[in-house]
Amino acid sequence: MTFTKKQDHIVYLVCTHQNSIKHREKMILRLQGSFTKMILVTQVGNAVHDDLLVIKAYPNPLGLLRILGFNRLKEKLEKYLFFPSRLILFIKPAIHKLKKRIRKDIKEGKKVSLITALPPHGLSMVGLVLKKYFPEINWIVDWQDLWSYDEFYFNRTPKLFKKKLLELEKEVMANCNINVTTNPQAKKVLERHYNVPSDRVVSIYHSFYRPDLSNVNPLEHHSNYQKIGCIKIGFLGNLFKLPKVPGFRVVESINSVNKSGMKVQLHIFGDRSVMAKQIAEQSEDNQIILHPPTSHEESLKRILDCDFLLLTLSDSPNCHVIMHGKLPHYLLLNRPIIAMVPGQSAVAEIIRKTGVGYVIDTDDDWGKELSRVLRNHDKGQDLPSRIEYEIEKYSWSAISEEWLTIL
Repeated sequence: MTFTKKQDHIVYLVCTHQNSIKHREKMILRLQGSFTKMILVTQVGNAVHDDLLVIKAYPNPLGLLRILGFNRLKEKLEKYLFFPSRLILFIKPAIHKLKKRIRKDIKEGKKVSLITALPPHGLSMVGLVLKKYFPEINWIVDWQDLWSYDEFYFNRTPKLFKKKLLELEKEVMANCNINVTTNPQAKKVLERHYNVPSDRVVSIYHSFYRPDLSNVNPLEHHSNYQKIGCIKIGFLGNLFKLPKVPGFRVVESINSVNKSGMKVQLHIFGDRSVMAKQIAEQSEDNQIILHPPTSHEESLKRILDCDFLLLTLSDSPNCHVIMHGKLPHYLLLNRPIIAMVPGQSAVAEIIRKTGVGYVIDTDDDWGKELSRVLRNHDKGQDLPSRIEYEIEKYSWSAISEEWLTIL
């Protein structure tokens, strides 16, 4: 049977996030006009999409422990009771509901595509089980973060489950139609470390969406540095997310630059952690300023008041192949980016290719290098030069075509 996407193709996007889906998934849902239906399958109902399939998780048998105030004990027991995590309480009913729907779709002559958006990595079990029931479906695994390759994830797995996790991961990579990564370096890891055939791995970047800055022109927002005598560096998201995001080292470098005689402020947007609040309250002369969480679009507009934008990652094998979800949004904002990351990482490569900023290697003295970058920039030396045709590769208009190709 010949399928036409508009009339005969159903797409299921499976993800589970407590408050809202990620920007990447929201953008994928914008492709709904190319298919008969695009259905968001999630544990929490949010008014973010027309076709929403809300799955009610099975009751947690350990839930009473939290009510009694034994939350730490509950979390510890969950690690040993549930594999790959307590998410299995969502995975099983999701499989049950989707099995009925997909069987009906196929019976009606529809083509079915299933996207499992990871993390949480356990969601891959939904696709794996359904692929075994329905070999004809087009199953795509979106590895936004890798699994066992990330020592942070893997080390948290109980020893008795580690072998099982590796077997599950291998089975997922082998049985899905396409493994999607967020950058070419992560693609190489799947090919070389996990021996996934190259024709079954596709790199699709995170994207920016120009309407996120509707009615705002970044070029009309000028630096206030000359007026207030203070350089503002902006950061979106959670800065104190060890071991991947070395926020304390960033704070030390900001303090070092201020001690050298320059006045620098670090503005953090959207970090809800207790640690961020404490660091901001303890900082001298308002060197660290914490802004309350707002919508994604509003955060982008507010951070435009900063002179520079910050990215940071620790030096670990996994951090070399991470692409920050915020990076494309930074590209859209047209501000110089300071990337304190491993020098040979995917993030560093993108910064260099697009010409949007400066890379400070994790091996460098961050305080000295940050001071040098800021002083040279103030003198008009070593200024970054944006390469617009490279930047355009991260626009949704370009990225959407890549998703449509594999669907």
